[in-house]
Amino acid sequence: MRLSVDLEPLVDAIAVRVAAMVGAPDTANPEGAVAPVLLRSGEAARMLGIAEQTLRNWRSRGEGPQAVSRGALIRYRPEDVREWAAREFR
Repeated sequence: MRLSVDLEPLVDAIAVRVAAMVGAPDTANPEGAVAPVLLRSGEAARMLGIAEQTLRNWRSRGEGPQAVSRGALIRYRPEDVREWAAREFR
């Protein structure tokens, strides 16, 4: 069974995130400012090699890497995830 999936929006989203990671200017932003890269919970969990629910549980108990929140949105800075992992997983 083959699935017909349009991958173009996914590829575009990945390209924007990679460009932000390497500091390439955002073509949609005429000033050329680069927004900081923030990871979704699932992405941070994959970086750590854990289930997303584990990361959520840790966050609710005040454990795990520092999260950034804006309203209901929860994000993680890649450097915070790496630093926390380096301290905790020695």
